[in-house]
Amino acid sequence: MSLIAIENLTKSFGGRTLFKNISLEADQKDHIGLVGANGAGKSTLFRLITGEELADEGAVVRSKELKLGIMEQFLCRDENATPYSMALGIFERLIEQEKLLKQIEGDIEKGNVTDELLERQQLVRESFEADGGLYFRSLSRSALMGLGFTEEELNRPIHTLSGGQRSKISLACLLISGANFLLLDEPTNHLDIHAVEWLEEYLKNFKGGYIVVSHDRYFLDRVTNRTAEIENEKLCAFKGNYTDYLAEKKKNREIEQKHFDNQMKEINRLKETVTELKRWNKEKSVKRAESKEKVIEKLEEELEAPEKEIGTVKFIFSASSECPFDVLTAENLGMSFDRKVIYKNVNLEIHKNERVFLLGANGCGKTTLLKQITGQYNGEGRINFGIGVRFAYYDQAQESLNDKNTVLEEVWKSSPALSQTAVRNALAAFLFKGDDVFKKIETLSGGERARVAIVKIMLSGANFLILDEPTNHLDIGSREALEDAIEDFNGTVLMVTHDRYLINRLSHRIYYLKENGVSEFKGGYDAYTEKFRMDNLPEKAEKKQTGSGGEQYKKRKERESLLRKLKGGIARLEKESEDIAEEISRVQSETETCGSDYEKILELTSALDALKEREESTLAVWEEQCERLSELENQETAE
Repeated sequence: MSLIAIENLTKSFGGRTLFKNISLEADQKDHIGLVGANGAGKSTLFRLITGEELADEGAVVRSKELKLGIMEQFLCRDENATPYSMALGIFERLIEQEKLLKQIEGDIEKGNVTDELLERQQLVRESFEADGGLYFRSLSRSALMGLGFTEEELNRPIHTLSGGQRSKISLACLLISGANFLLLDEPTNHLDIHAVEWLEEYLKNFKGGYIVVSHDRYFLDRVTNRTAEIENEKLCAFKGNYTDYLAEKKKNREIEQKHFDNQMKEINRLKETVTELKRWNKEKSVKRAESKEKVIEKLEEELEAPEKEIGTVKFIFSASSECPFDVLTAENLGMSFDRKVIYKNVNLEIHKNERVFLLGANGCGKTTLLKQITGQYNGEGRINFGIGVRFAYYDQAQESLNDKNTVLEEVWKSSPALSQTAVRNALAAFLFKGDDVFKKIETLSGGERARVAIVKIMLSGANFLILDEPTNHLDIGSREALEDAIEDFNGTVLMVTHDRYLINRLSHRIYYLKENGVSEFKGGYDAYTEKFRMDNLPEKAEKKQTGSGGEQYKKRKERESLLRKLKGGIARLEKESEDIAEEISRVQSETETCGSDYEKILELTSALDALKEREESTLAVWEEQCERLSELENQETAE
């Protein structure tokens, strides 16, 4: 039986129907990607599933086995709480059991030993261990640190954290909540690439089911086995991930179009026959014509044109002048705030018609570096633009937009030489049609503000685009349109983005920003990760891998030696783990046979605790060694 069954749901808002008679079933093995244009109703469907909203028609049937987990809006009354204490709050019952066990152990140590107390200790301990009491603390730390928290940030008061960090706490709490089905609404927001990769691995190994809304196509490809799309008031489900869905959807549209074309051909043929029969003006021919007209009428009634795709923006970037070969040269750039070094020794070279991507962990200074390049911040080093370079800067915060302007005013003022008709035509291509152009900037959604900022850049005629997270707030259709435009652009691009799908498609080179400079990589995201994954990103990649044959031989031998050591160490840890398990079994058996010898029971209980702690520690080291071995073996295979 399905954990969740959506049955013939219909939902409207203000006279607009979001979806009509949609159905979907999901169980514990389903990892569903929910896609659709902004405003299609994805978040509304989530609220219907949780019961926050009621459907106009239809029902959501939830199994008794369902333990639903959702990303709640971050609420914390105790501003002195920490991320770690918030995560531990999920395990309140285990913490109470832990306290009770310590209390019981304290009573036993004081000599207050009874059969009842020992029995109670055994029952509480069994329940505590069965529910994950031995590892809930490490699980909490792992989730938070996997999502990007440092050791220091784990214990920082909530009131010192950003909104993005608070969202990450909510996500971590959801992941460790014990739910068997998750609703994830844009879970990669506020995460850098490496936190996203951690989340991907977590979800791939998650034993329950989930529905995830995301515009991150690379992420969807890695974590989903089904795809559901809301489009034209319908929900269509497809087997496979996002790429599989695209292929299947294209195939279905081609079949529908061919069927429609064939029907139209048949109708037109019959109409020509009718015309010819009527021209003869004979009784038999007239009757035959009337008969065929009835056939035409029936065919036309059954005729169903392929549904039109939802309107998407049409991005077109065109440089009004050609770039020189050397577009940008930056030497020894550096920036510090309050004596804290953000980055230093940054050297960049960007050439004509290149598409260069700037990556790095959250907070490493990517946006700051772009603002230094564009002259908004003063820092160390030298910046040279080639003669004739005209850059346009996309600010992810859209701070340059005047909230008091209308959409038309904002764009027209940036390109005053254009006619109103030309500006309105450009805005129409960005889905600002009719009275939409008179909306105030302050009333626009995040996606609409992004489109206004991009249309200003499009009309600028710049030959060097400097873009800071331009796909934020854009739905998948708009992202794909932006990619097409950048690919066709006759100029040069420097971009900061977390969109790995986009990087893979467009990147010529990647710069990875760190405190002490940048590392350079050729190609797309997959090539970048394949080459440097074992080093957990480029910290260890500063020495180039293109040394002499002797150096390569030496490195290969060192790796082979390390592989042998790891395999030997893993074997020893496995033997040690077996020995500990046997000893635990022996001590448990001895405990059961020592009767009322309370001193002996106390001694054995203490020994058992120590053995279990040792077992957990050995297992942790074993897992670490296995992971390291897998990384080395994968690297060897890739080479």
